[in-house]
Amino acid sequence: MIKAFVIISLGFMLLERLIPWRKEQPMLRKGFLSDLAFILFNGYLFNRLFYVSVAATVLVYFSKSMEALGVWDTLKSAIMRGQPLWLQFIVLFFIQDFLKWCVHNVLHRVPALWEFHKVHHSVEIMDWMGNMRYHWVEVIVYNGLLFIPLSFLGFNPHLFYWIGLIEIVIGHFNHSNVRLNIKWFGYFLNSPRFHIWHHAADDPQAINKNFGIVLSVWDWIFGTAYMPSNRVPGQLGFAEISRYPTGFVGQSIFPLSLLFQKRETSQSLK
Repeated sequence: MIKAFVIISLGFMLLERLIPWRKEQPMLRKGFLSDLAFILFNGYLFNRLFYVSVAATVLVYFSKSMEALGVWDTLKSAIMRGQPLWLQFIVLFFIQDFLKWCVHNVLHRVPALWEFHKVHHSVEIMDWMGNMRYHWVEVIVYNGLLFIPLSFLGFNPHLFYWIGLIEIVIGHFNHSNVRLNIKWFGYFLNSPRFHIWHHAADDPQAINKNFGIVLSVWDWIFGTAYMPSNRVPGQLGFAEISRYPTGFVGQSIFPLSLLFQKRETSQSLK
C-alpha cells in the first residue's frame, strides 16, 4: 500500500504541474509543510503503527471471539461468502462507499466529531495534498463503524486493499488542482469541481453539502449535492478558521484538548 500511495501521489503532483485548474496556485502554497507532515504521519507512520499493530491485534481477538461464540459457523451462509470475487468487489465497493458517505455526514453533524473533522477543513488552498490532512481519530471512527457490519457479510478481505487504492486515487483527484472536467459523469463520480464546494466557507448554501467519498451519486440522490456551474468558492475552510491552530502538531493536539476541557467542565458542574 505504501509504494502504491507514493506512486499515486507523485502522479497527481505531476498532473497538477502539467494541467493545473487554478494556474496561479503555487506548489509551495500555504500549509505545504503541514500537509507534508500529515502525509508522512497518516500515509506512513500511523498506517504502519495502527494497522500493523493495534488494528491487527484487535482483528485477531475479534475473530477468535466470534469463533469461540460460534458466530462464524452461523454466518457461513452469509450473503457474500463464496460469491464470485467480481460480484463481491462491486457489492463491497457500493456498500462501503455509501456507509462512508453516512459517516462523513455524522462527522459534520456531531459537535465532538466535527472538532476532529475541522482539521481536514482547515485547508485554505486546495490541492492533492489536502486529501491527507485529517486527524487520526477519523480513521478510528470510520473503521470502528464500518468493520463490524462489513465483516459479517463474508467479503474476501483482499478486496478491501484494492478498494482502498481506489479511494486514494479518487481522494487525491477530488482535492487536486487538476483541470479535468468529467462533465455528466460527475453526477456519479466525485471530482475537484464537485468536492471543492464541500470545503467552501463563503457560501451558506454549501454548508453540509457534497459528502461523497468516491461517488457523488449519494449526494444527488439524497439532496446534499451543491455545485454552481459558473463560479468557484472564494474562500475555503470554516467561519472561525482565523483562530484555528496551524501546523501538524497544533492541529493534532487541539481537538483532543477541547475534549479534555469539556470533560473537566462537566465534572466541575456535578
